[in-house]
Amino acid sequence: MKNINLELENFSYYEPTQVRAKLTFKRILTTSMQIIEKEGIDALNTNRVADDCNINISTLYHYFSNKDTIVYALYKTWFDSVAAVAESHRARFKVGLSRKKFYRDLIVDILNVDGFTPKAAVALEQATKVRTELAEYDRLITEASISGYVEDLQMFGARGKIDVLILPASHILTTVWGAISIGSSYPKDEYPQVAEYSAEMIAAVIKRAV
Repeated sequence: MKNINLELENFSYYEPTQVRAKLTFKRILTTSMQIIEKEGIDALNTNRVADDCNINISTLYHYFSNKDTIVYALYKTWFDSVAAVAESHRARFKVGLSRKKFYRDLIVDILNVDGFTPKAAVALEQATKVRTELAEYDRLITEASISGYVEDLQMFGARGKIDVLILPASHILTTVWGAISIGSSYPKDEYPQVAEYSAEMIAAVIKRAV
């Protein structure tokens, strides 16, 4: 899972390097995320974002060509952040570490990833599934995630062939997404409990796989 670089050329966008432009870029994404989180993905459109950001629509189009490109940029930013969190946990792994503790801590950090609530993550994931070209990015993310969980199974001692490990890895992915979906309906102080139950399920999957 290291050095993941999942991109769709059709949805490229301009990411500036100058300070002032970077602030505008970030404001567009932050505002878009707030609209999605509060009102849903259907409420998002380029005119609305430009108005809420107090910028000209032509300025917004300088960075993003359309609504889907904004959604793509947000989802990519979320996944990159989650992938970095996962790699951080894997880098700290030590033999003998409890499977349940590993995933409990990982899921808590995923639920608290900077800039994205579970509700926002769910909305973004759903948005990519209903747009044909963005659905391709969702597929790439799914494949990368399963690959990462196969590595986890091997890390915890699974010796089977990769094609055999794909099924339990898929179950782990489903459970993690389940935690994100459940977390979208719970207050932040209950995230640890959501993670606890989800980690128990994942630990059971790993036990059967090893």
